[in-house]
Amino acid sequence: ENPSGTEVLYRGEWLPVPHVPGAVVLNLGTVLQMLTGGRWQAAIHRAARNNARERLSIVYGAMVPRNDLQLERSLTPGGEAALRAPRRVSVKDYLDARTRMQRPETDPADAELVAYVDG
Repeated sequence: ENPSGTEVLYRGEWLPVPHVPGAVVLNLGTVLQMLTGGRWQAAIHRAARNNARERLSIVYGAMVPRNDLQLERSLTPGGEAALRAPRRVSVKDYLDARTRMQRPETDPADAELVAYVDG
């Protein structure tokens, strides 16, 4: 009666996110994944076609891409030292590199920066 409208990619398969009355589905981005040391995972997700019932989606970007906001992989929330030496990357540079990676002519420097931040 209340079909899902969102699917997540899990181990190569698209799975429906179950409808739970009164619940909110929150999809985290890769910046939060990095800042939590991978404890919270960014979900690859999509809207599934649903002709049975209307649904409402609100897309909200909580982070403005800024050059002065730096990402560091130095500590996880549990206080564990990262396996790599800390590196400072601006949010804007990271998001720009991720966007450019969607194009066929990906610059290896973009791929390296994204791989570093994504862990």
